[in-house]
Amino acid sequence: MARTRSTAPAAGSMVGCAARQRRSSAYGTRPTASSLTLPPASTCPTTSAWPPAHYALYIDARRRDDSLDGHTLLRIGPYTQTRHAQQDCDRITAALDGRETTLVPGHRVSVRFAPFDVSDHRLFTDPYKADAVALLAATIEGATA
Repeated sequence: MARTRSTAPAAGSMVGCAARQRRSSAYGTRPTASSLTLPPASTCPTTSAWPPAHYALYIDARRRDDSLDGHTLLRIGPYTQTRHAQQDCDRITAALDGRETTLVPGHRVSVRFAPFDVSDHRLFTDPYKADAVALLAATIEGATA
């Protein structure tokens, strides 16, 4: 009777590791930080082809019956960073908390975050020159007077 040889690797053999090493070296070596070359600084663009994004806050007073009747009390913008607009939006929302329906009689006051409309730039108040919550308080005081 002839003995057949087993094709399974013996325990503790390095056959599997060697095969993995051969496969990984077939794809080339991985670059290291010291082997990377960057183009000279003079060839890198200094400005982006995309214009900076601008954001705005719109504080609206809408009728309580959920109709679209209402008006915009205050436009604040442009914000050049989303986080600045979101921070002011959160601060205004906190200032309005519980008073949305009592500030302007017959209306619900709300704030919304939206893209800045450049064509209406004259209607906006610069957020970096004044406090957004103080602007809202002055606007509501003027609207109810």
